[in-house]
Amino acid sequence: MSNFHTFEKVDTLGSQAGKWTFIFNKLTGALISSMASASALNPEENEDGSITNPDVIEIEDIVDTTYAVYKVVEDFDPNTQMWVGDYETGGIINIEEAPRKILETGLDASAGQQIRQKHEYYHQLNTISNLVKRVAEELGVSGEAMDDFLLMRQGIAEVRSVNNRYKDAYKNDPAWEYIDKQKQKQLLDDQIAGGLHEVIGPKTTGVEV
Repeated sequence: MSNFHTFEKVDTLGSQAGKWTFIFNKLTGALISSMASASALNPEENEDGSITNPDVIEIEDIVDTTYAVYKVVEDFDPNTQMWVGDYETGGIINIEEAPRKILETGLDASAGQQIRQKHEYYHQLNTISNLVKRVAEELGVSGEAMDDFLLMRQGIAEVRSVNNRYKDAYKNDPAWEYIDKQKQKQLLDDQIAGGLHEVIGPKTTGVEV
């Protein structure tokens, strides 16, 4: 079985329509991979125009059932269709009918980038350091250091406010499937449960702002 990725990019092998195998975590039923049959990947045309592959190895014959279960779809086109859902309740739908996904971590990363464009980490630390120095020197703080500190906090607060409005908009828009950090973590946990984390390595974390 090929390498696994986090849910937002399920591991897919092949681009041709035909017979496909969808592989799921055995413990949780989460989709972790999809593969075209070898005959679809390496077709051979016969003299009569028919397509065969005499050396075909069925994908389901090489799935490691210690960790995974699978379903075979005889007629699947990855260019227009996709699997949505888990092993028990999922199925094939047209891509154009599927809700687009937006990750909370992606929005937070974008907001963090906007903050750093104007207030890099070292700029923030310098501003705070200057303020702390002033506080240490005198119990009342005013002047340029305080002004810079307040401007920085105001800028960060404004970006966070806009980011929260983005989140609310995506949550309430039926055209989008909003995936918050907790759900994203659960989706990843479901994919690698049952020992798979020992095979593919540690989980990655999102960005906080």
